[in-house]
Formats: sequence, C-alpha cells, structure tokens
Amino acid sequence: MKPVKFLLAAFLLVQTVISSAAPIAVKTSPVAGSFPIVAGGQAATLVVDANDEEVVSVAAKAFAGDVNLVTNARPTVVNAIYSEYPLIIGTLGRSSFISKLVQAGKINQTKLTGKWETFLISVVDKPFPGVKQALVIAGSDPRGTAFGVFELSRMMGVSPWVWFADVLPEPHSEIYVTKGESIFGPPSVKYRGMFINDEDWGMQPWAAKNMDPGIRPDGGGDIGPNAHERIFEMMLRTKSNYFWPAMHNCTKAFWFYKQNPEVARKYQILLGGSHCDILLRDNEDEWRKNFVGEYGHEPGEYNWKTNKETLIKYWGDRIKESRNNPAIYGVGMRGVHDSSIEGYTDQERVVAMEDIFSTQRSMLQDTLGKPANQIPQMFIPYKEVLEVYNLGLKVPDDVTVMWVDDNFGYIRRLSDPKEQARSGGGGVYFHFSYWGTTRDRDYLWLCGTSPAHISFEMSKAYDLNCKTAWIFNVGDIKPNEFEYQFAMDLAWDANRWKPENAADYVSFWANETFGTTLGPKVAEIKTEYYHLTSQGRAEHINSIPYSIAEMEHRIAAFGALTQKMKNVETQIPARLKDAYFELIAYPVEATWAMNRKILGAKLSFEYAARGRDKDALAIAHDAQQAYRLI
Repeated sequence: MKPVKFLLAAFLLVQTVISSAAPIAVKTSPVAGSFPIVAGGQAATLVVDANDEEVVSVAAKAFAGDVNLVTNARPTVVNAIYSEYPLIIGTLGRSSFISKLVQAGKINQTKLTGKWETFLISVVDKPFPGVKQALVIAGSDPRGTAFGVFELSRMMGVSPWVWFADVLPEPHSEIYVTKGESIFGPPSVKYRGMFINDEDWGMQPWAAKNMDPGIRPDGGGDIGPNAHERIFEMMLRTKSNYFWPAMHNCTKAFWFYKQNPEVARKYQILLGGSHCDILLRDNEDEWRKNFVGEYGHEPGEYNWKTNKETLIKYWGDRIKESRNNPAIYGVGMRGVHDSSIEGYTDQERVVAMEDIFSTQRSMLQDTLGKPANQIPQMFIPYKEVLEVYNLGLKVPDDVTVMWVDDNFGYIRRLSDPKEQARSGGGGVYFHFSYWGTTRDRDYLWLCGTSPAHISFEMSKAYDLNCKTAWIFNVGDIKPNEFEYQFAMDLAWDANRWKPENAADYVSFWANETFGTTLGPKVAEIKTEYYHLTSQGRAEHINSIPYSIAEMEHRIAAFGALTQKMKNVETQIPARLKDAYFELIAYPVEATWAMNRKILGAKLSFEYAARGRDKDALAIAHDAQQAYRLI
C-alpha cells in the first residue's frame, strides 16, 4: 500500500501546487521566471494546431498584430514547435499540443473539461524536450481559446476598441508574462451580444463607402463581409458571441452575401435575428423587396392564417441554409416588420402562436437532425406579443424567453418563480439606442445609459434566472462603445459590477483606456456626463418642461464640463487624441451644443417675454451657433 499512498500524496501535492499558482501578470521588464513574449527585439512564435478550429488561428494572427502594435516586433504563427520559448494556443480535445501538455501533467484539464467558454493562461517550465518554457493559452472550446488570446491582448494594453475607436496602446520595447496561472470563466451569461439596428444614418453608409463598396447587385456598397469581419473581431475582444444583423430596408439581408455567414463561422459567432425576423430571416429585404427574385412569384400576405405554406417554405429554406452556422433560432411570429401578427383577435393569437411553435420546432428538428430541445431557440415577447403571452400562451419549456425593456432601459417584465424553473431559462433584450415615434421619442445619436443603471436592471434580471442570453441594441455601435463594453464585462462576470459598485466601472475603464495618470480626470468627466444626461437625454430635452433656472443651470453645467473636457484634451497623448474625441469629447460637446440650441431658443422667448431683450438676442445668437456646431 505504500506506493499507492506515495502516489496519492504526490498527486495531491501536484494539485496543490497547480491550484495555488499565482495569477499571471503582464510586465514590460523581466522578472524571475517570466515568459518573454518580446525580448531583445525578438518575438516568441505562436503555435497553433492546424486541426484546431479556424477561430483559433484567426485570434492568433490578430494577437500577432497586437504584439506588433505594442512593440514593433511581430510574432510568426506556426503549426509546430521550433523554438525554446513558444506561445502555445489551443483548444482542449482539438489541439495536439494541449493534449500532450495534459498527458505530461503540465496543465490540469479538469479546470476546462465540460465548461462553457472557459480558458486558462499559464507559464509552464520545460513542457517538452528542448523547450525551456512555454506560455499556454488553453480553452475549453474554440471560442474560449479565442477569448483567452484577446484577454492577454487586453492585459498587454490593447483595448477591445483598438480599431473601432482608435484606442492605440502605449508602446513598449519588451513584454513578459509572470510565472503563474490564471483561470477565466465560465461566463455568467451563456449568450451575450449585440443587435445592429437603425443603421440607416451611420453604419450602413459608412460600411458602404469604406468597407464593402460595390458589393450590391446595383454596384452600390453595403454592410458586407469586410464590415462584419471587423465587427466580429471586436465581439471576440469583448467576449461576445451572439449577433443580430442589421435589418432595415437600406441594407441587404445578412444572408444575401454568402460570405457573411462564412465570416460568422470563421469567428464562431452565433447568429440570430430581431424580434420580428423569425428563424434567421430578414423580412424587410427578403419578404418585402426580394421574395419574387428568390421564388419567382409574389409572396402574398405575411399571415399564418391565410398563407401558411408559403411561410413554412420561406422559413424552412433559411433553416437549411444555416445548417453549418452556430445559431439561435427565433420562434413565434410578429408582423412583417415590428408590427403585430395579422388575422387574429388576441385570444385567437394564443392558439395560432402555439400552432406556429409546433410547426417551427418540427421544421428545426427535421432539418437539423437533432431533437428540438437540443437546438437553441428564443421567444421574444416584445410589445404586443407580451400581451399574447400574458393571456396564457404556452411556450415550450426548453425555449428561452427573452424579456424586453420598455425601449428606454427599464425591463417591463421578468421571470416569476415558475418561469425561472424553465429549462430554457430567460434572457433580456435591452436598448442602448431606439428609433421610436413622435409620441415615444427616439434616441439614436448619443448614448447616456450609465453603468449603474445597466447593472441595476440587468443584475435584477440575472438574479431572477435570466442567464441564458443578453442582447443589446447598439444602433450603429458608435457612440455606444463604453456602454457595450460594460454590458459584456457584466455579462461575463455578473458579480463583479453589482449595482452598489457599478459606478466605479467608469474609473476602471478610464484607467484602462487612457492610463492611470489621466484616467481619474477622464472618469470625472464621464461621471458628470452621465449625471447630467440622466436628467434628460440630448434627444429628449425639447419635451422636458424645465424651469428657467433649470435650463440656465443645464447650459452652464454642460459648458463647465466641456471646458473641463478641453483642458484634459490638451494633456492626452497624440496616440489617443482620436480615441478621446470619439469616446469623450464628441458626446460631451455635442450634448452641450444640443442644450444650448434647444434650451437657449426657449430661453430667448422667456427672456423676451420678461423684457430682457439683450439677453434674449444674445442667447438666441448662441443657440444658432450651437446649431451650426452640431
């Protein structure tokens, strides 16, 4: 029995050593036992298994670019170990290099096995003969591996917004990773991502001109594979995995460009669709505009009662087309575009919707070749669909019910105890941007939803078991970068930024983005911006009945904030000037200008009515200047 006891003791000792390893950290000068990513002008080689998923190589190549951006030395990506100091990147069960490390007892596979999007980053001494030291990024699944790569980039100072918001990293000549091991994941929320929406003014014209010109059949540009490649990389950098494509009539359907789903597969992004675009269809483009081109005849009514067979074929063809893509299928039905289902009274809609569920689930099961309860599905009780749900609609237990905010960041309904027990769990669709009507007021220009507000609403949802899917309407992405990053950091670790400390995220982000010297000043500006915006979004102030004193105070307060912003701007290093303009300066000064324009015009009438003619003329002139500034 002695050998057995000895082996058991040795095993426990190894387990203790592994589990007690200090977390890794990135340094710009060597410390004892650290791994050199770049030293003496030479970069470590990045080793991936050619048989691993493509997203692993995609992330490795992006990481090589990140290292080059920081150090001006670019690592090579190879499929074999040639050097004494390799950086090994791979997925458990898919990478032969990771398998060999597990077999040699160099990494503990139990930390990854069976876990969703989990990864470890570890410095390993003498992993193989002839190898002195390796830095290992190992994922439980391919997305987990990619997240690990981009987590290391972020630790090196490369922002998730390095491309989309021009946040360029501080340059260093060398990069080292300290000895130890860090484990990340699994995430708090399984599916996390964005809905690009109301793209008519920003995303679509920008992509058409700069990213995918000439891609449309008529020779025009559009949101195509080049734009989506940049979007999907940013999503991986923010640990996102779930995407609803743009779907207005200015944009061709995501699936029209055959390279789009290919790019989604390449980046391992799960595809979905908006609350009205069922089973991955895009009704604006595919039903209203191009149905004849696809099928050779008019579609007829988008109506389950009168046109069932056409709808079954229309939906079924997309299911077939999606077989090779990871996806979450929206089930149920609304009108063709953000309107109610046609042809029924409210109570009849309940019966019709349950028939629709049954048909759609049979289609999914037959086409994808697996039980319906193994296929991710989403039901979204948005607007009038919530009323149908409340009438007693029976949603299949494994389907995720995605609750919705009121379009202004207040969740209308969450799961009761019975709903919390559903195997499909719950989710949330939340707006950072909204195109409304004259009555309910849109906000498409500037974002003003604070981390404290986001955390208050989403933490409440999380505590009521809405942990399956969170998706955020980000409009054109800009200027919602900060808000989206907070949402994804919260979705990754729901306990880190609870409502009681979520306001501190502004400082965390400002230090990470602009450095610890200027970060506190930037955070102060951002915090005051949220404080003032919470009293009225720039898009809404025309309809808020401020008093004269309140209007004067808002103009003065935003003026003081803008001056503070300009003072800090003079201290921002050249590499971050563009980022500062995009993330801080533009929203602050534009909001000040909007308050001067709208409230200044109102004050001019108030002053004139009180005989203050000079004041009325002066503030009217300032309002006109603000209009021109915008």
